Amino acid sequence: MNLDTTEASASPLFPHNGHTPVATHAVYLALGSNMGDRRSNLAAALQQLREMMEISAISSIYETEPVGYLEQARFLNMVCSGKTGLSAHELLKRVKEIEKSLGRQPTFRNGPRPIDIDILFYDD
Repeated sequence: MNLDTTEASASPLFPHNGHTPVATHAVYLALGSNMGDRRSNLAAALQQLREMMEISAISSIYETEPVGYLEQARFLNMVCSGKTGLSAHELLKRVKEIEKSLGRQPTFRNGPRPIDIDILFYDD
């Protein structure tokens, strides 16, 4: 039996590393913080997100007024995009775990929080 390894290695079914290819999904996430060291909170969230996704772009950071409940500090907000092998449901679950690990606790709608991560887009 003669296998042409050049052809096989070029196929997505036979990656160079020998592992089964992982389905990747394009995602865009919004991050916000208005409690504590806001910049550090955003950086810590990005670091934890890197464990579950390949981040390809990060926006500038913008300071914005709060929405809904106005009697609170201004937010620092940003967006990141990338790819993940997680399902939408699993990504949401992991994002909520990151928020909790960074000190977010249940409160009222639009209340202050050390970190908020929202899924803006998952694939299309």
